[in-house]
Amino acid sequence: MMAETVLKGLQEPQTAQIANGLRVIHMRIPGAVAVGASLGVDVGSADEPDAWAGISHFLEHLVFRGTAAFGDSVAIGRAIEAIGGDFNAFTGKSYTQYICSAPRQYRELVAQIPAELVVRPLFRQEDVEDERPVVIREIGLSEDSAGQRVSRGLEQASWPDSPMARPIIGRPDTLEQVTAAEVRRYWQAHYRPAKATFALAGDLSLEEAVTLVEHAVGRWPDGPADAPPPSAPAFPDGGPVRLELMDGRQETVLALGAPVGPWRCLDQAGISVLAALAGEGEGSLLTRDLVRRRGLLHSGGALAWLNRDAGVFGLNGSTRPENVAAATEGLLALVRRLQADAPLADFRRAVGYVRGDTLRQWQRPLDVAIQLCHQALMGDTHYGPLHDLRQLATVTPGRVQALAQQIFAPERLRLALAGPATDRDALGHLLAAQAGQGQGMLGR
Repeated sequence: MMAETVLKGLQEPQTAQIANGLRVIHMRIPGAVAVGASLGVDVGSADEPDAWAGISHFLEHLVFRGTAAFGDSVAIGRAIEAIGGDFNAFTGKSYTQYICSAPRQYRELVAQIPAELVVRPLFRQEDVEDERPVVIREIGLSEDSAGQRVSRGLEQASWPDSPMARPIIGRPDTLEQVTAAEVRRYWQAHYRPAKATFALAGDLSLEEAVTLVEHAVGRWPDGPADAPPPSAPAFPDGGPVRLELMDGRQETVLALGAPVGPWRCLDQAGISVLAALAGEGEGSLLTRDLVRRRGLLHSGGALAWLNRDAGVFGLNGSTRPENVAAATEGLLALVRRLQADAPLADFRRAVGYVRGDTLRQWQRPLDVAIQLCHQALMGDTHYGPLHDLRQLATVTPGRVQALAQQIFAPERLRLALAGPATDRDALGHLLAAQAGQGQGMLGR
């Protein structure tokens, strides 16, 4: 009954376009005490030339160093935190988002902060010099993260000749060379109204939202693109099994997955249910069977790195180094189980899990703004919770089974590991044997 009451209170998002070509998406949340904003730009690490690897992420860092209205990040922080608000930004493969949230009475500032960062950054050379070691240090920390290393390995195995395989964070050798003029050139080429979406969520009308956006962005003219086109880095052909060597670790992180197509071509509702069935929550097959019952993994879950142009879907987990082969066999057996059938009770749990997560996500203003912006930048033409829930209601067990068969076709499977040395050839044989495995599913 509570879920149905929440469902009845959900609103359909509304869209508009202001004079300079900027798309505005708004969803009203009646009674919400906060307003959330996300200004997203259609550019990410997959859009970079390899000689500028990491420039999208570096630009995202650099805009906080100073804008026309705020001299530095401290000034921004004082302005928004003094009113109980929050702000942040993140860079992905295919877009960058700048977000802000605060109580409704400060909605003008909530819209202004992302606009300042996107439209009016200063890009001073001294700021480049100050921020460069910060980002390079961040790259160094990522090298100590088995999770990030295994992600990199799986991406490179999935997209060996694509800019999609380049780490979002960049490389020290390229960031050591980049100048403020080059960052500005990249910004001018990509940070344009026609490539951006401004999403707002809260107890506002569409007219109020449009007025807030128009006032916040001010004179933001569109312009021609003038930056080198994207290009792919050269990766050695490591085959379907990639090892990120991390000697001395007490555990190995594994990721078994397969490349999938562009976001717009995916059965997004079906993939959400497949992810929940396979590895999300205590009742998922992976947690229940591989972690709790058999102890093959210390922890694990589903991975869905879905982007505008390409993605990866799969399973991951951690195990003791001496247990890598057994854990890999367990993951492969779980894949076969997903391809064969799933008990109706497990399917219903997965649908309920996704439905509950969707309802919760679409109640929080900042999460709503982020998700609306995400959907628009991914190329969706329909947005919002009601659309998502309607699509979820059409998912059937047979559709999820067919998805698992398609995504996890044996010739598409890739395995990445981060940890001590292991027998890659033996793991490769396990993947090769998957094609002939029709039996041996995990016990129900």
